[in-house]
Amino acid sequence: MSVAVPSTAHAASSSDPSPSFGVRETLTSMTELRGTVSFARPAGWTQVAGGGRHSYVRFRVVEGACALDVHASMRGKATRLTAGEQVPRGERADLMGSGSRPGGAWGTIGPSLTGGEGLPDITGMYGMAAIRVAAKRYGQLRIFASLRGCDAGTADAAALLDKQGRTLRQLNHALKTAKTSLRIVRVG
Repeated sequence: MSVAVPSTAHAASSSDPSPSFGVRETLTSMTELRGTVSFARPAGWTQVAGGGRHSYVRFRVVEGACALDVHASMRGKATRLTAGEQVPRGERADLMGSGSRPGGAWGTIGPSLTGGEGLPDITGMYGMAAIRVAAKRYGQLRIFASLRGCDAGTADAAALLDKQGRTLRQLNHALKTAKTSLRIVRVG
């Protein structure tokens, strides 16, 4: 079984190449989500790893003495939840953006993120776009940005994590406009 989904796109300029990465994620014991994801590389985001045939792409965004390490990847999800129910909602203070996108929904939370499983809290941003591939089958584009090299209370950190700032607008734009070419493939 193979279900193809039309691409949704934001065209990148020829001087700013679109980073892309491959998707090969288990949905169920019998199916996988396969394909590619690409988006226009935001200005100031330097690609440091992944892309191409990798299943992720990593960037670094620098502001003075601070940096954000940004990791983008796709997860396959078989669920009865709607796209809107899957995206991060957070408390009102944590919500940094949300909305709809072709084939789904997106949301961003931060700047304080729970470390999980006993790990310390993380300063950064987390965004996810749930993109419908077939009935009850989704690709979840996840973009996680964590602060590196400085204290969260510095002016440089505040500029990177500003709820009205450029970095957040760029992250949200990538979630809203990422181009996907995804299909479900029967395995085993």
